[in-house]
This record gives sequence, C-alpha cells and structure tokens, in this order.
Amino acid sequence: MSEAARVNGRRVLESIVYRAHASDDSTRRFTGSNSSADFTSLCRVPAGWLEECHVLLTITATADTASLQLIIDTQAAGRIWQGEGHAEFRFRDPTTAPGVWRTRWDDELITPAAIGIVFHGDTIVLPIGSRL
Repeated sequence: MSEAARVNGRRVLESIVYRAHASDDSTRRFTGSNSSADFTSLCRVPAGWLEECHVLLTITATADTASLQLIIDTQAAGRIWQGEGHAEFRFRDPTTAPGVWRTRWDDELITPAAIGIVFHGDTIVLPIGSRL
C-alpha cells in the first residue's frame, strides 16, 4: 500500500467514524465485535454534500498480517489499513469512567465515544464526534 493511499484511507476512515451516529431504527443501531463495527454515518457523495450511509468496518487476518476493510452501503471502499500481527476493535464506553474500553458493542441506543484498533500493543483511536 502506497503512503498516499494509506494517508487518504486514514483520512476517510477518521471522517466517517467521527460522523457515526445513533439511530432510533432498531435495524441500524451501532454494533461491534473484535473483528467488525457496523453503524450509520454521514458520507460524502460525488456531488459534494453529506448523506446518511451504512458503514461496515472489518478486520481480516492472515497468518502474520491484519487488514482493515471499509464497506459503505454494500460497496467495498477497499483496504484502509494493514499491519503485522493480530488486530482487534475496542469500543470506548461514554457512560462509564474514563478509559473503559469494551470488546463488544451490542445493538445499543448510543454510539461509543471512540473505536480503537489494537495491534502490537499499540492502539489507533478513532473518536466519534467530540465526546473524547
């Protein structure tokens, strides 16, 4: 993956996760596990404005590499991130003491404060809104 593709992918990922929001629709609530995050966000359309979209982030792994895939409204946007070793999602709970990260986010009425991608003892933190 080229440096430009990596930087652009990270920028798109950060903006989409930042605009994630809760939905009253029980079929579109934020859910997450160690290998996926499924939520509603606002995505930029070719005409330039933002529209509501369905986002699925998945971490896939081979023997020695993990990669993050982004799917928007069932269209694969491609590999956003790749790293050596194992990687997992974490979800920061805004309703508990600061610093509490959960391994699952089960169909809740609110979004987490952030999504973390944990790998090699490091974490990429992607804030949702301005709640961090």
